[in-house]
Amino acid sequence: MWSRRNFLTMAGASYLGALTSSAYAAISQSDQFFASTCRFRDGDFGVVILNAAGAIISSEKLPARGHDLVQCSTTGNILVFARRPGIFAALFDRRGRPLGQINAAADRHFYGHGIFSKDGKYFYATENDYESARGIIGIYRVDAQHIERIGEFYSGGIGPHDLHLSDDGQKLIVANGGIETHPDFARTKLNISTMRPNVCWLNTKDGSNVTTFEPPTELHKLSLRHMATADGQRVWVGGQLQDGAPPETPLIASLSLDDGLAFLGIEEQTQSALKGYVGSIEVSADGEQICVTSPKGNLAVLLDKFGNVIHRQTAPNVCGAAVDDTNQFRLSTGAGEFGQVGHKLHDIDGIDFDNHMVALASLR
Repeated sequence: MWSRRNFLTMAGASYLGALTSSAYAAISQSDQFFASTCRFRDGDFGVVILNAAGAIISSEKLPARGHDLVQCSTTGNILVFARRPGIFAALFDRRGRPLGQINAAADRHFYGHGIFSKDGKYFYATENDYESARGIIGIYRVDAQHIERIGEFYSGGIGPHDLHLSDDGQKLIVANGGIETHPDFARTKLNISTMRPNVCWLNTKDGSNVTTFEPPTELHKLSLRHMATADGQRVWVGGQLQDGAPPETPLIASLSLDDGLAFLGIEEQTQSALKGYVGSIEVSADGEQICVTSPKGNLAVLLDKFGNVIHRQTAPNVCGAAVDDTNQFRLSTGAGEFGQVGHKLHDIDGIDFDNHMVALASLR
């Protein structure tokens, strides 16, 4: 039976001034916007919304470093998660105005990712039950007045990171990275020799395990971290090699309930250039192309669905990736650059982007 806890009532205090009403009036329904966590050049952390040209239209501070963002398809609200082992999740409206924030439950911390239910009434978050060394999916009810944590269930592994929803909204897809951590040891990895990453499909109603996919035993030091899906059925998974893993270990996999887990073989030069690390992975709306980034390799790579390299682009500390309304990929970097794959990236004054970026639905 689910445990039940009450959490902080949603607060409305603004950290920084958001976009003025006159500026909103000029926004067209066809405008494309992107949101990303960031570090401001004064050292504070925050979240920004940009237009397709890279102009910042909304800017708010966060209490600490953020990681990923997710937008609710029904309300347009944007949820921002703290970077592991952070304990906050902050909610903003579709225009970037703060609605409030909550803290993780006792003996839990967030892993930086989450997803809304299809009706927008709930969200799910990857969390760490660090005293028991097991992954948790926290379940939250959200409305205009408050967020309430209503329960949790086992993630199916250790170190759950990214989280997606199946197309029918009935199953959660969880990338369990397999790495044990504890906040007393900051970000130290405690079980590399015995780690067992997997991807689980879980029933959203009760957390029951639909199925679990694990890489072959010889690939057990490939932490499965980030995912992308165009239809909620076929999932693309990006991994990160841990100490002792062979450098030729494949980093990218395709996964579906029918076909299982299949790793892509990519050319040796590109495999080497990724430095064993996929920071973000995105797939085009038609499922034909995949974009992966490696901040360690200062490289973004565009692949077809078979793993053939279409385009390589170097950029310092590139990590964020998103698909725009025209099915083109956009990139953001830890050096404060932003732009479209295949084009010169432009410096955005005053900020350095953090790990992830999301393309937003219309602000209207």
